[in-house]
Parts: sequence; C-alpha cells; structure tokens
Amino acid sequence: MGSIHKLDYEGVRDLIPDDGAYYGSVVAIARGYEELYEKQFSKVSPNVDEFNIVPISISVHNSGSIAWAICLFESSSAGVDGKTMERNGCMTFIFERRGEKWIMIHSHDSLYPTAPGQ
Repeated sequence: MGSIHKLDYEGVRDLIPDDGAYYGSVVAIARGYEELYEKQFSKVSPNVDEFNIVPISISVHNSGSIAWAICLFESSSAGVDGKTMERNGCMTFIFERRGEKWIMIHSHDSLYPTAPGQ
C-alpha cells in the first residue's frame, strides 16, 4: 500500500455515511466522514511515515446485508525524540449493503496494547 500520505480520503467519502460510528487510535468516537476525517485521519496521517495492512491477516465475513472485515496493520512514525517508532495494531470494519453499494457503517482501529511502564 505504501505511504499513508498517498491515501485518497476524498475518494472514500461516499463510503462513510453520516449515520456511521467510528473509533480510532486518537478519537474516542466520530460520527460520519467529516468528524472522522477531522478527529482521526487529519491527526494521525501527517505523522505516519509508512502504513501497510498485513495481507495474511485479512479476514472477511458476511451475513445478509452486513459484512465485516478484520486485519492487522504495521506502521511507523517519528517519536517525540525524532526517532522512528513502530505503530502496529488491528482494525475492524463493518459494512452494510445499501442498494447496490457496500458502505462502512463502523470501523475501529487501535494500536497493540503495551505492558504497563513500556
């Protein structure tokens, strides 16, 4: 996938409805594209150097008009000290079929937990 700076957030705008709810690594909850972009994408993306989904971790399932997918991701960013640090974690997506289109009604991404004191 390459650099996160190359992601086309505007291109996915119509896949993220106003009635969706989204969790992120820096936002507790966002509703709809505008809030998700403002509170999560615009805060994290400029600070991430590399972002890649781990292909072997992708798992997709569906039941009727609902589908969900999970995956792991690997990323890196500059730490406070300027050194590169790993930002690895997991993602969950829930999609709903509306008409002929699948839209993302929920997503949750989080960094792997760390042990206390790390």
